Amino acid sequence: MNTKINIWSTLAIALAATFILFGTSYAGNYTDNADIRGIVTSNSQLVDNHGKAFNIANSGEGLDVQTLIGKKVEVRGTVMDKGGQPTIEVHNYKIHPWSSLNPDNR
Repeated sequence: MNTKINIWSTLAIALAATFILFGTSYAGNYTDNADIRGIVTSNSQLVDNHGKAFNIANSGEGLDVQTLIGKKVEVRGTVMDKGGQPTIEVHNYKIHPWSSLNPDNR
């Protein structure tokens, strides 16, 4: 009887450890409804106020955002890891009205 309890206990611990390891790894690679403010660069990236660069996905609203080079924008979208680089698939965006007046005003 003790052998059965030990086997089930070991199995439960191994299963919990597997969920912890793989669950946290996946969660770090995908964020839905992320809000990011930053400047659009000529190489189709959005660089936030901390200098972190996000590739802008070539789909939907992202295609519009890519044309706003030098503008300060706020985007909402899904951030994922593509090839080791954070990439945002833009769901919607807005251009800050003062973004063209002073590009250093972040």
